Amino acid sequence: MSIESTALDEPSSTIVIADPFGIDPSLEILPSQRAKDIVHVFVPDATDSVLRPRLFRHSIDPDKKKLEFWPLAEPQGLSPARKELFERRCAAISGYMRGESLLHLAATYRISPWQIRRLRNRCLASHPDGRIWGYRGLIPHKRMKAYARLSKPTLADDNRSRYAGMLTRLFSVHPTVREKVYRHYLRKRVGANEAYIPIASSHRVFIEACRSDGIGLSEYPFTTRYLAIRALATHLNLLFTSDLYASVRAAFGTEAAAKLRVGTGRKRRSAATLPLQLVQFDGHRIHGIYVLRIPHPDGGFVEKIVERPWLLLIQDVVSRAILGWYLVPYNRYDARDVLKAFDRAIRPWKRRQLKVAGLKYHKNAGMPSGVFPRLEWAVWDEVAYDNAKAHLSDWVMGQLTKTLGCAVNAGAVKVPERRAIIEALFRVLNQRYLHRMPNTTGSGVGDHRGENAEKAAVRYHISLTHLEELLEVIIANYNSTPNPALRHRSPLEQIDYFLHQENVVVSQLKPEEQARVCLLAMHETRKVVGNIEHGRRPYVNYLDERYTNEVLARSPELIGTELTLVVDTDDLRSVMAFLPDGSELGILSAMGKWGQTPHSLTTRKLHNSRKALKVQYNADPENQDPVLALVEELTEEAPTNKRAAAQTVEIVKEAGLGEDYHPMEQPVLPRQFTVPDPAPQPLKSKRRSIVF
Repeated sequence: MSIESTALDEPSSTIVIADPFGIDPSLEILPSQRAKDIVHVFVPDATDSVLRPRLFRHSIDPDKKKLEFWPLAEPQGLSPARKELFERRCAAISGYMRGESLLHLAATYRISPWQIRRLRNRCLASHPDGRIWGYRGLIPHKRMKAYARLSKPTLADDNRSRYAGMLTRLFSVHPTVREKVYRHYLRKRVGANEAYIPIASSHRVFIEACRSDGIGLSEYPFTTRYLAIRALATHLNLLFTSDLYASVRAAFGTEAAAKLRVGTGRKRRSAATLPLQLVQFDGHRIHGIYVLRIPHPDGGFVEKIVERPWLLLIQDVVSRAILGWYLVPYNRYDARDVLKAFDRAIRPWKRRQLKVAGLKYHKNAGMPSGVFPRLEWAVWDEVAYDNAKAHLSDWVMGQLTKTLGCAVNAGAVKVPERRAIIEALFRVLNQRYLHRMPNTTGSGVGDHRGENAEKAAVRYHISLTHLEELLEVIIANYNSTPNPALRHRSPLEQIDYFLHQENVVVSQLKPEEQARVCLLAMHETRKVVGNIEHGRRPYVNYLDERYTNEVLARSPELIGTELTLVVDTDDLRSVMAFLPDGSELGILSAMGKWGQTPHSLTTRKLHNSRKALKVQYNADPENQDPVLALVEELTEEAPTNKRAAAQTVEIVKEAGLGEDYHPMEQPVLPRQFTVPDPAPQPLKSKRRSIVF
């Protein structure tokens, strides 16, 4: 820094400063100002930095002169002296931006013109948050740049405080060392990486990199007592401010890093503003142990433990109302269970007769499809769910898009926060209801509430039937409970407002569509087989069983023709057949015992996978019903197989046998079939249409 004139008490005296910050070096100084009041900031020599062009008042961007948009600063926490200085600076800079005389501002607020211009540059500088510093740059002793050390310590200097900034200096002089440490800490190396990287591991890489880069033992960090491990730990922790995503992923895992994609402070405008525009679907594993009552072949029941069943929910985003739900007794769910939940959501709801004593509905409780006639068979515009395999099945995607006509949004992988509404609902169900039950397993391994869950389930006979009725009442009552997110309206009240006050039009399936809709229907193609020469009438083979009807049986000209079968996976006793041109051929019924008892696609595949049962079935002179034979075999396995226990109850339920079923009796139930809509064509995909 050089001073051109020392006659400070003359009006025309000036100070010439070699300024690397782009400040005008010719500054007029008032006679009343003392030199120590003016030149009190250290300015490096011009040779230490590259000079930038001078900034004049008329060349400042007009938008930056709008003080009302400047970031503010609150001086209440400053000392009285610093607060008074801050206020003088604010007044001087405000006057400068309004075009007042520089000499007048300097005389009024006792700040030199050079200082005003320096403060101006501070205010207009870019802040790390993307805005200008504004009034924040006027706070006394506020650092705008990080400390950067230029000198290096001597070997004899063993004072630790003299090593400030040495690690940053080392990284700037030796960028290879910095790159190796960063790649190791952020787990960006090629090949296998450590699952968790402690500071000791990063320090070992740091020391090896220093040695390989030619840093001698008489240089930093080898001259320190702990080889700069503390400075390295502090420096790596600062990466959370510069590379937050990579640092969180390295330190806390990909799940924590994925959550950083939300909560960024940016407001996202929801695409849904009306009910049924957007619904969210997800599955939740219930943290509890329940008892299954399995019919015994010799009479009575066998109690079997079932752990953590699944609850599938569909919730509207705008009204927060639960549209439908389904309880899966297995430890996982498939595409068929997903479609069952959607099927229950569109069908009109009715209150069930509760068997649990003391359990009752609230007077205003219910599901939207049962409370509002305009929402019976109502469909939504878009459904959002995660990337579970059952959700991405071609069968599920095809039924939602073709049959219901809604869009599907699978969302980002491993980002449940995109479906925050339904995730919050699951937390409410756990905290308020399910985790209060004596058979809960708690939310984790260390949760003390799960210590006696199995004993409590057996002692109090808490069965899946109890859980199903409890969920029925909880969900129905939830829809009538005031919600803070809705300004203390209930979900049903919110829907009522939109339907009657806003006159919102809701898409509904037409009566003819309601009679034909079947979400659990699959489209398959099978070739008609038969041999008239050997007296074998035409039929189609589906899952190792022959299907035919009177029309097909007397139509030998159809042998070799591919028929489109619409299969109701909830009841495989019969299928609907269509000719290649789309004409309806009629309902084809299973010719054997499979045409007697209602059974699902899962039951049929489970039976076909058991070769021993098929041998017993073929050897049985009385040709026993295969569904009941399967129930008896699963019943025998149930005491030692939890999966068999759950499958037994599911098969008994779908067959309509009820809890009072006795395996020794084998009733023949009437054949039923819901005619689906023949319009949808089978999906052309290389993948299987359903995964089991």
